[in-house]
Amino acid sequence: MDPRYQQMRIAGLHGQLSTVIQISRELVHTEWATGDSNATYCVALHPAYLMLYGLRDAEAAIEFMNVVLEELASGSTRMEAGLLLANFFARAGQANRAQAFVDAWAETRGKEGPHVEYDHVQALLAIALGNPMSAIARLRKLHTDPNRCGVHANFDLAIAYEALAERDSAIAAFERHLSNQSGKERAMESFSVPYSLGRLGALYEWKAVSGDESTRETHLKQALAAYKHLLELWAKADLEFNTKMNAIRERIKILAN
Repeated sequence: MDPRYQQMRIAGLHGQLSTVIQISRELVHTEWATGDSNATYCVALHPAYLMLYGLRDAEAAIEFMNVVLEELASGSTRMEAGLLLANFFARAGQANRAQAFVDAWAETRGKEGPHVEYDHVQALLAIALGNPMSAIARLRKLHTDPNRCGVHANFDLAIAYEALAERDSAIAAFERHLSNQSGKERAMESFSVPYSLGRLGALYEWKAVSGDESTRETHLKQALAAYKHLLELWAKADLEFNTKMNAIRERIKILAN
């Protein structure tokens, strides 16, 4: 594998968006030249996911992908990667656009057996359409490969549980998402690991405040550990992450006192 892939993923894990964009653009042209549209869009999505989950800026992520789609305009080739694009737009809250990519992809496939990526996108669409219960039912049936492009079922389960305000279940799913990866695989999840740590910090903080007094100290320590781990990852992050980092530092200061 081209070493730039790992460089891009590690840069994403550490919030270095400019580096991710630079390497992504290089690899997009390399993969496009080989005719591998899946690899091309997988590479192109890395900066967009970092904007979506790292900066939590859906508008910037969508705008970035719009530019990519214009640059790589090729209808039939794009449909081979339709589920990757549907995955992204569902996460970005554009359910209609995601469904259009799913429909176009399905038309090119004909009748086939079960497809994990298709089932996963249907779960993401359910979340985007405000039906997290349906998403949870679908995600529980998935056994996804952590090495594929995108993020896998436990991460999305956590998001669906949060939509239902089932915070304990969300914590368990985020913890599974983090614990099921080795150091190398975490670099491949460069946008979901920091997001998971941030949400775990907030969820454990909530438990410390609203839960049983006997567990308050434990939950405070768990919240602090998650926040501090995220700050360590983003120690050399780009300036765009300063607002997020300052907010985390403020939470740490309050919790420590």
